[in-house]
Amino acid sequence: MPDYGKEILTYTLNKNKKINGVQFMWGVPVLNGIDSIPTLSKLLDNKGVSVFFDVSKPVLRYIKNHSNCATIKQDFHAMGYDGVKNLFNAIKGEPFKDEILYDVKVIDYNNAEEELKNL
Repeated sequence: MPDYGKEILTYTLNKNKKINGVQFMWGVPVLNGIDSIPTLSKLLDNKGVSVFFDVSKPVLRYIKNHSNCATIKQDFHAMGYDGVKNLFNAIKGEPFKDEILYDVKVIDYNNAEEELKNL
């Protein structure tokens, strides 16, 4: 699946040279590094902007040296645990939440080094 995301992004960036920014709704295609998608790397080297979702060491290393990039860190453990617990309550007919909101953390070149130390 990550390769499919890379293929779509590569195709789109090659087809439309006016694109100057990319927002990822799914971080998997770049978790092994932004340089794994040459067209994206070229866009960012030419001052395009991108916001990713999720963190990995390669992504954080890239972001710490590129002020035109950021990522959103999600709390997967809390999201999974709370979601399953809430679903279980709903199945049992007990009170449950219609919506669960989580805080996320924006990581950019200002705090990427700190996040790398915490991985």
